[in-house]
Amino acid sequence: SITSDNLYIDLLKSEDLTIEEKYIQDLQGACENFCSFFTKKIQIKIEELSKKHENQFENLNSFIEYSFKYVYKTILDASIKTLIKEINVYKNKKGSTIDIYEEFSHKLLKLSFHKQLYEKYPILYELIDKKIENYFLLIECFLNSLENDLEELQHTFRFENQKIMNVYLSGGDFHNGGKTTIFFTIGKTKCKSG
Repeated sequence: SITSDNLYIDLLKSEDLTIEEKYIQDLQGACENFCSFFTKKIQIKIEELSKKHENQFENLNSFIEYSFKYVYKTILDASIKTLIKEINVYKNKKGSTIDIYEEFSHKLLKLSFHKQLYEKYPILYELIDKKIENYFLLIECFLNSLENDLEELQHTFRFENQKIMNVYLSGGDFHNGGKTTIFFTIGKTKCKSG
C-alpha cells in the first residue's frame, strides 16, 4: 500500500523534477492540512448555497465536490510561496527530512500555528478569505441569474424541466469585481455565462 512516507521518499528520488516542483509535491500533504483550516468556512458557504439552489442541480454532490476542489486549489495557489518559505524554516532544524516535514504538516492543523502565520502574513489570510467569498458570490449570482433567465433559456434552446448537470469556471483570471467565465451544462445543452 502507498503511504505518505513512501510517496515522500519516491518524490525525493525523482530526478525529473525541478527544485520548485519537488517542493510543491513535498508540500502536498502540508497544503491539504493548510487548506483544511478553511474547510469549516467553505462548508458553511456550500450549505447556504445548497439550501437555496439544490433544486437547480441534477447532481448537487458533484457540484459540492467541484467547489471544494476549486476553492482548495485557489487557496493553494495563493499560499504556496508562503508555505515553501515556512517549510524552509523547518528544514533548518535537526532531524530527518521526513520528521521535519511531518512536524510542519501537523502544525498546520493547529489553530495556534495559524494564529502565528496570521500575525506574520495577515494579507495572505485576507486574500484567501476574499477568494472564498468571491467564489461563492460569483456562483450565487450565476445561479440567481440562471433561475431568473431559465424560461428564456428553455424557449431559446427548446428544453423543459432540465437541471444543471455540471458547472465549472474557466481557467482565466477573475476580473470586473471577481467575475470569470462559467461553463455549465443543462440537460445536453452546453452553455457559457460571463
